[in-house]
Amino acid sequence: MAVQTPMNSDNVSLTTELVCVLVDARCGVLLATYSNLAKRLSAEGLHPLAAVNCYDWTDVCQLANVSTYPLIRVYRPDTDPLDYNGYLSNAALYATIKLYVCFFTAVLTLCLQCFGTVGWAAGRASGL
Repeated sequence: MAVQTPMNSDNVSLTTELVCVLVDARCGVLLATYSNLAKRLSAEGLHPLAAVNCYDWTDVCQLANVSTYPLIRVYRPDTDPLDYNGYLSNAALYATIKLYVCFFTAVLTLCLQCFGTVGWAAGRASGL
């Protein structure tokens, strides 16, 4: 069952939430990247980003079982949240969010499935 937090709701197709503590240096650097990414996505008409400062919102972070910082968690309707474990660069986060915005997503369990599906999904994300 999907966990609902104050930062995501059923009427949004995708929410990508940055969970951090602002006194942590890594969170500060990632927040700058996240802010630039928000501007880039906003220019495309997409607004899937949110941020939670666990120093101020301890109850929200406790409810979401957050124990490490920084954490990027992806919420989609009717699915469990996914923790993003990829690169934290602007380009990597942008590509990941664009792929999650696609109508079609799949969880691939075999590496052979990846080769055919990733190319198709990347084409969908770029509008091809």
